[in-house]
Amino acid sequence: MYFCTILAGRTGKQLMAGTAKRRLAQLTTARKKQKKRMTYKEFQKKIFSPMVGYNLLGIALFFTVLWFGTQWWMDSFTHHGEQIEVPDLTNVSREVAQAQLQDLQLEGLVVDSVYDKRKRAGVVMDQKPKAGAMVKSGRTIYLTVNKAAEDFKPLPPVINNRTLQQAQQILTQNGFQVRETEYISGDKDMVLGVKQNGRSVENGQYISPEKPLTLVVGTDIRESDENSEEYTNGMGDDEEASVWDDIDTWESEEEYEL
Repeated sequence: MYFCTILAGRTGKQLMAGTAKRRLAQLTTARKKQKKRMTYKEFQKKIFSPMVGYNLLGIALFFTVLWFGTQWWMDSFTHHGEQIEVPDLTNVSREVAQAQLQDLQLEGLVVDSVYDKRKRAGVVMDQKPKAGAMVKSGRTIYLTVNKAAEDFKPLPPVINNRTLQQAQQILTQNGFQVRETEYISGDKDMVLGVKQNGRSVENGQYISPEKPLTLVVGTDIRESDENSEEYTNGMGDDEEASVWDDIDTWESEEEYEL
């Protein structure tokens, strides 16, 4: 009985202590809520306090400095308002041209080369932008210089292997120039020969790509006869008879071979 009384007393004390703690927590929470509540006057006083004004002024000053700083950086980066006249660099050496550009705060870059035997090796042959153009500092001027020696390339295998259109495309892609076309009797539209400066060249032969090529193209016999007729117009009787004798001889030889 004694132990039951003690146990009941302890349990009652624990219950009272728990209730007191809960009540204290409720009071603390209520006080915090009361502190959080703010009147209109208190709110107005805090909004227009000197500290808030100083913060707003600092923010405005920061963005003002940021804007002017960005404008200054953009002007300095893009060289806004600067104008430099590009000098004439043709017929001067590459070293001299690049030195002139460096003095003007410009850059020179060699991007191509050509060959002209009448000019000294290494001189500037062309420039972009052209002389007299107005540019900003730091602009790159692209230079084309004269090579020391002429480059030679092998003739692509177009003879007896390609049609006229195919040969023109292949030769152009490889840097050759096709200017003229000659027609002779043979397989129609097939390239039967290539000439440069009036001399015949062969597939794989190293030739200059700077000098134009003449393609010798085949045509059928009927077209060849029509071309022969046009060729003989305006000739004298003796010359025309000689040409037709040659054609007859060629035809008789073909029949004999057949």
